[in-house]
Amino acid sequence: MEKEGLLERLTHGIYLVPKKDELLGTLYPTTEEIAVEIAKRDKARIAPTGALALYQLGLSTQIPLKAVYLTDGAQRIITIGNSSIQFKKTAPRNLAIKDHLLMLIVQALKEIGQHKINDTHLEKLKPFVLQIDGEILKSQTKFAPVWVQKIITELRN
Repeated sequence: MEKEGLLERLTHGIYLVPKKDELLGTLYPTTEEIAVEIAKRDKARIAPTGALALYQLGLSTQIPLKAVYLTDGAQRIITIGNSSIQFKKTAPRNLAIKDHLLMLIVQALKEIGQHKINDTHLEKLKPFVLQIDGEILKSQTKFAPVWVQKIITELRN
């Protein structure tokens, strides 16, 4: 099927059905879409970390070439073209937050660091915190570090 052009091999064991565009040629999925599909296939949970979480929340304009995800599945690095997806094995408690947006906020705050958070960061994060349902915040922020819980609580008020 690969030789016939019906499938394209991204990396060992990972294939995609190529979408063709007359002007752009083959359209590839984003690294996030690929990571989500790999997680579904492996029945693993993932959470974006570091620069990827900052970028997804708009706290950074830099698109990371190396997308790093915490996972309870297999630890590995998948290289696709000039970018890569890294799955880092982590403890289940780091994946206990079920709400995707809350998980992004927690990971972004951890990436910035407790003592480096400034008013600009807080202004950009406030609308995201306000989007999250109060019951979800109450039940799931307890899995975040205490200093992150305090910041989220202050942004909510």
